[in-house]
Amino acid sequence: YYYLHAPERFHTIRIENLEADDLVAPVLENYCANQTSLLVTTDFDWTRYLSDKIHWIPDFTKEPQTKDELSAKMGFEISETSVILYKALFGDASDNIKGVSRETKEHKAEFLEILPSIRYPEDIFTKSRGLPIGGKGLLYDLSKNEAAFIINLSLISAIPVNKRHIDAVLTTGRDVPDMRKAIREAIGLDGTAKFRFGGIHRPRVEEVEEPATFED
Repeated sequence: YYYLHAPERFHTIRIENLEADDLVAPVLENYCANQTSLLVTTDFDWTRYLSDKIHWIPDFTKEPQTKDELSAKMGFEISETSVILYKALFGDASDNIKGVSRETKEHKAEFLEILPSIRYPEDIFTKSRGLPIGGKGLLYDLSKNEAAFIINLSLISAIPVNKRHIDAVLTTGRDVPDMRKAIREAIGLDGTAKFRFGGIHRPRVEEVEEPATFED
């Protein structure tokens, strides 16, 4: 709501029941193609989109991080497949995703050994099925928890959104300084006011556009 009243260079997208994670790829593909982009987020999910032209900044006390820098830190090349596979196997507490295996030194080494031969996350099943009985390791953990792994893949994978839908809900800032000032004061960014729920009130009468419909 704040950015609806921001200068015209600001744009917002909101789709009911979708997370921002689902909108990153279509925004980059349709509005930022061939441009340099900076992802401002602490969400590791977004790193799957890093490239030579797309960097991220998870910590404002540090410089933006490139794909190569994050790859060196993680020990494997960052890509959509590697990020999804990594999270599906080892989980992510910030997203409430429980891993199918613990990220031990041995399991991480096994992951790094397997990764170069994986084109799609599901390819790992060709390695985890038909193993000798009684073994240990990452693949054995996966063989016992295939259902959980498949659920994790579903949770981590983005929901496809077509450009027509995004075009219909994309807003451009109206550049209303007085409203921005009122909102900032209401949420405690300016002045001495403290944030309270219900502190932001919309005008009683607003122009409401008819919702667009789409056939997918």
